[in-house]
Amino acid sequence: DDDDDDDGGGGVEIVSLPPVTLSVILPSDYPSVSPPAFALSASWLSRAALTRAADALDDVCARNAGDVIAFELAAWLKDESAREVFCVDGRLRLRASDGWAGEADDGDGGG
Repeated sequence: DDDDDDDGGGGVEIVSLPPVTLSVILPSDYPSVSPPAFALSASWLSRAALTRAADALDDVCARNAGDVIAFELAAWLKDESAREVFCVDGRLRLRASDGWAGEADDGDGGG
C-alpha cells in the first residue's frame, strides 16, 4: 500500500519506456541560414503529444537561429520533453490497447 498514491490505486510506476526517435536532416546551409529539419516518432505516444514536442523543438530552433543546435534538440528531448509536453496534468498518458488513453489524437505527428 502506497500512502502517497492519490489516484485511487490506479497508478503504476514506470521504470523505462520505448524510445522516442528523433531523425535530423541537416540542410547544406545549416546552421548559418537554415535550421535542421526533424521528425519524431514513438509507438507509445499520440500524434498530439508528438506534435506538441515538434512545436517545442521548433521553438528551440527559433531561439537559437544560426547556432549549431542538432545536439541541443536531442538533449531537450532527453531532458525536458517528458515534463514539458508528454505529461498532461502531471500524468504521462500512454497508448492503451484500444486507442490513446486520456488524450485526443488530433495532431499530424511531426515537425
